[in-house]
Amino acid sequence: MYIKRLKNLIDVVPANATLILSPENLYYFSGFTGGEGMLFIDKNKLLLFTDSRYTIQAKEEAPDFEIIDTKDYSVKDFLKSLGDKAYG
Repeated sequence: MYIKRLKNLIDVVPANATLILSPENLYYFSGFTGGEGMLFIDKNKLLLFTDSRYTIQAKEEAPDFEIIDTKDYSVKDFLKSLGDKAYG
């Protein structure tokens, strides 16, 4: 599975997690085909941020991910909460 490979790569590179923004890679790593979203992947969390137009679709297409509705928790606020950690 691609997620397992990505998590193993996190151990090798100087990063704690990765952020994925491109629609092609959203699909590649999660199966989500919606038009808007962001994946956050680290050793312990699989998060998919999207807006309310896509939350039902995201839950169906990316069942391994916790779905975050950006209406409730913005990507900007999430990234601020990470502080100065290294992310790839």
